[in-house]
Amino acid sequence: MKHHFLQLGILSLCVSALLLALASPAHSQGKVAIIMPEVRAPYKVIFDDIYDGIVENLNQQSISLIINKEVKSSTVDGWIANMGISAIIALGPAAHKSVSKITTELPVVSGAMMTATPDDQDSLKVALSPEPAELFDQLSTLNDNISRVAVVYNPDRYQWLINLAQKKALSYGIDLLTYKASNVKQSAKIYDQLLADEKPQSLAIWLLQDRTIVDSKVVLPFILERSWQRSIMVFSSSLGHVKKGVLFCMYPDNRAHGKQLAQIIDNYYQLPARVHKDPMPTTDLLMAINSRTAAHLGLDLNKSDLRKIDVVFPLTN
Repeated sequence: MKHHFLQLGILSLCVSALLLALASPAHSQGKVAIIMPEVRAPYKVIFDDIYDGIVENLNQQSISLIINKEVKSSTVDGWIANMGISAIIALGPAAHKSVSKITTELPVVSGAMMTATPDDQDSLKVALSPEPAELFDQLSTLNDNISRVAVVYNPDRYQWLINLAQKKALSYGIDLLTYKASNVKQSAKIYDQLLADEKPQSLAIWLLQDRTIVDSKVVLPFILERSWQRSIMVFSSSLGHVKKGVLFCMYPDNRAHGKQLAQIIDNYYQLPARVHKDPMPTTDLLMAINSRTAAHLGLDLNKSDLRKIDVVFPLTN
């Protein structure tokens, strides 16, 4: 009798394990839809790399849908229902917006957006904005005398990132000075005051990738000129800023971003509930530095240091 009960117990455990496996996303009978916009060069290569990173690492079957302005949300909704989709990865703001209107409740992960705002949609959002801790870590490596970091931001776009950055700054002994602005006119006044700081040796300025705050024609040239004159360190979340003279930036490894999205959708049901609330930054990053600016600031970068950096400006033939 005991042997009979033992067999039943083992059988019950096996059935439970099988049911759990069948319920997991990796064993779903459906496909993962990768929805992405129709884009042209130079942005096409970004989405192509992210897409490749997804399909190379996804443990489920996938199918892609390219959308443009002519594709209606109802069309996407019908396509999802007809194709037997079990989960969705949306790339870019247009795809995220389109997916937010579907009627079927499915796991959704949105990526390939520079920033993202919390919304009522029960989806995960992974922004291309770099993890603040990675920026602070690199800043401390280059100059451990920096005790204050100033950042001007649009709260409608980046409040989630600033909230995260404030927590991460504490572990680096950095006092994060935050200033809200909604347009270039407001941000220009703030930068004018920041760049007149009485203790420039302990201050660094963090530029977000946001044209509503830092435009390339007026504000960025002003920041570069004044920071050069006063030897103030400026770092960024934008590769283009470093090309023009900002000291360094951390920027996304696009293929790794795709891998991150694939891993999230594969493990969607095992993720803690808190992950669903706020956007997440990208953690797989590359680094660029402007060697001319580094030399001007007195930073000693040897050949060994430069080999660890992914892109060095000015570019050499």
